[in-house]
Amino acid sequence: MSVAHYPVPDSWTDRRSQFLFSIGLFAVFTMLCAMWTIRVLAVGELPTVLVSIPLGIGAGALAVNAYRVRIAERVAPRCVWSAAGLIVLPDAKSRTLANAGIGALGIAGAAFAVLAPLHLIDLELSGGQRLIFSIAAAVAAATALTQFLMLARHGSPRVQLGASSVTIFDGMRRLDVPWDNIATIKDHPEAGRSHTGHTICVVPESGRAYNFEQSGSYTPGGIGLFWMLRFYWLTPEARAELGDGRAAERYLAGRFPV
Repeated sequence: MSVAHYPVPDSWTDRRSQFLFSIGLFAVFTMLCAMWTIRVLAVGELPTVLVSIPLGIGAGALAVNAYRVRIAERVAPRCVWSAAGLIVLPDAKSRTLANAGIGALGIAGAAFAVLAPLHLIDLELSGGQRLIFSIAAAVAAATALTQFLMLARHGSPRVQLGASSVTIFDGMRRLDVPWDNIATIKDHPEAGRSHTGHTICVVPESGRAYNFEQSGSYTPGGIGLFWMLRFYWLTPEARAELGDGRAAERYLAGRFPV
């Protein structure tokens, strides 16, 4: 069964219109940053470009990535395997764009947090506004730094399947659970609402449910990844192929029974 012919999980919803609206806002913001950069260069306010340029790059990169993943679903499945099991990786361009966007926004936030209190940013702000925006920028920079520290500690986002356990790391949160300790893998959150409409929820027999929202970065729409996880959870006798290359062939060809 090809990726294109997997059935969409019952609880998944199409939120492309909402994502398209958000992408449009990011695109407009990117253009405003470009216009801001041109203006401050014309008047010689050079310190401001340390904010305007990375801010525009960050917003633009995230907008392009969201369009590729959420609207066009233009992602290429990737994986590597060894005797220890199969490691499924997100689309390479998606990771590059996401890292570039987060990194650029972090740089812009750090620059604003430093330069704004010194009145070196070309914006008309009151004292209170300057303080609030500086704090918000510092929080954004700290968030970006935390993201990269997590990547340095845990490695790239991935779904790692072994004969006895599965590991999921989305860049911020990590789940390590034995297959035998999984109560269910379902297509909607245990509680609350889905942020993307394409949630993969892994519910352990003990412990908190893990909601994985980045499935669309791995396979078009995330559908193939969902059925792969379900297949190896429900089919213990097939897990031996995770360490001999057959699972990699299945994944790339989209051949999982549903």
